[in-house]
Order: sequence, then C-alpha cells, then structure tokens
Amino acid sequence: MKDSYKIKILYTRLKKNQITESELDEFFLLLENEESRRLSELEMKKLWDRNLRVPLDDKIRNHILELKDHAGKGTESEQKNGHVITLQGRNIRKIGIVAMGFIILVSILFASGVFGDKIEYHTGFGEREKITLPDGSVVELNANTSLVWDKRWKNKNIRQVTLDGEAFFEVSHTIDHAKFIVRTHDLNVEVLGTSFNVSNRRETTEVFLEEGSVRLDLIGNKSQEVLMTPGQKITYSRDKELVLEDEELYPETTASWKNNVLYFNNKSVAEILREVSDIYGVQFEYSDQEIRERKLNFWVPYADWETTKEAFELTMKLKIQEKDGVYVVGRK
Repeated sequence: MKDSYKIKILYTRLKKNQITESELDEFFLLLENEESRRLSELEMKKLWDRNLRVPLDDKIRNHILELKDHAGKGTESEQKNGHVITLQGRNIRKIGIVAMGFIILVSILFASGVFGDKIEYHTGFGEREKITLPDGSVVELNANTSLVWDKRWKNKNIRQVTLDGEAFFEVSHTIDHAKFIVRTHDLNVEVLGTSFNVSNRRETTEVFLEEGSVRLDLIGNKSQEVLMTPGQKITYSRDKELVLEDEELYPETTASWKNNVLYFNNKSVAEILREVSDIYGVQFEYSDQEIRERKLNFWVPYADWETTKEAFELTMKLKIQEKDGVYVVGRK
C-alpha cells in the first residue's frame, strides 16, 4: 500500500515535470520491483480513469508530448570547456522511465478501449464520480461501478451504455431524438430524456424513475417490456426471473447516495451490510446470527469507510471490529 501511494505521487510529479533527481531515482528503483511495476500500472490507470472527463484525444496528445519532452531532456548534451559531454547515468535512467511510462500508457489506453469503439469509466471502492458523456448526458457513478459508452452512437443514432454497479442518469435530448439505452445483465432501460437510478449488483437490477418515462426490456426466457412512470421502482433478476414492482413512497431516499447520504428503509442488518460491502469492498461476519435479521430504518453520512463505520456502530448499536481482514459484527 505504501509503494502504491508513493508511485502515484511520483508519477503525478513526473507528468507535471516537477520531479526531482532524487525522486526520479526513487521512482526508478520502485519500478525495478515486479510487484511495484504492477502497482504502478494500476495507479497510473486510476489517474487516467479519474480524468476521462477531459477530451481524451487532447489528453493523449499532451501526455505523449510530455513524455517526448522528458526524453529530449534526457538525451541533450552539455558544452563544457570546448568539449561535448553526453549526459549519462541519471539521464539514461530518465529515458528508461519515460520509455516505461510510455509503454504503460499505451497498454492502459488499449485496455480502456481508447483506440476502439468504446470509452470506459470506472470508480473504485469508496469512490464516486460525476461524468458528462459525449452526448451531453450527465451520469453520477456510485462506488465500485463501471460504465462503458459506445463511441459509434452518431452513426447508429442510438446512445448505448453498459452498466455494472450503480449510477444516476440525467439524459439529455438530442436534435434527432436518438434513443438512450442502459444495458445490464438483467434488462435494458430505454429512454428519450429523463432522470433515473440504475443499480446492477449481485445478479439483480433495480431501476428507479425520478422523472420522465422509460421502457424496460427484461431479458430472459420470459422476456417482456415494462413501461415505468415517475416514482416507480422495478427490481428484476434475469437468473431468478423474478420481477418486483413497487411505488417508492420516499423517492428522495432511493438515490440518496448522490447526496452524500446512505439511507436504509426497513432493511435487515444483513441486507444493509451487503450494500455496504458492494460500496466499500469490505467483508462481514456475525458473532450472533440473530443480528442478521434485525430490521432497521436509519441514515448515515456517505464518507470514507472509517467515518461511515463509526456512524453505523452508533446508529445500529453494534460493534464492528476488524479481524484478519474481515469485519466481525456483534453486540455492544
């Protein structure tokens, strides 16, 4: 974890041309370690993923120019006492770092689909991100979520995204009234312009319509279409072929995560902590199985895990302690 954080800081300084000679040496030594090289690829990819709102063509062009600039500085010569002295040693290392950075950059771009027909957006555990899609639609990604945008939408006259996780959509109208489709494992959501929340986790998709209208195309052996109205919530599992329809009495709580609040309405402790696990990437065990079925109705601030954990303990009147990488839930 320490190496991962250091690599992220040093790579950021390298990109900004602010890295010192000693820091460059440290970065080089870190990349000599195989595990650190793997961490560097992950950290560099995170930095790119978080900045996909900037036009990608410009980012690629600017980043490659930065790398060339570093390489140029590493191969220039100095004129001293009438003799040409080729800079070696540290600058050879610079060239090595730049070359490695360029290789990692290209691999990241290929993995992200930059040179293909798709654009990918990602959030890690405990992270959220608001993005603007190429058509002007605004999407807020909850933690542990990936969204893939089809770049061929103008040619197809259909705007398509594939969602794994949870996101809130504010879909914009286009002049040609192009459809907007959200695809999950369980169903497709088709809209023309509206606001809605889609949660696709644990082989189940939940759609809540805030305003406008959407049509769901349920995937499975008994495929069917469902036309939703504002305030309605549909939950569907393709594998279980189970459809649940519900009129949300408190619509402001369904996508409360985008307002920095986690709200739970009449849910068991087990259901609540399953959602928490999806968001923060933590695992739970119970010292008393009766705790799992306890029904609760409360809200906590959506913050970093330690802050949220303390709020859960206080609100649920339970003790949550870490043991060997797993959080054990018990009575106080």
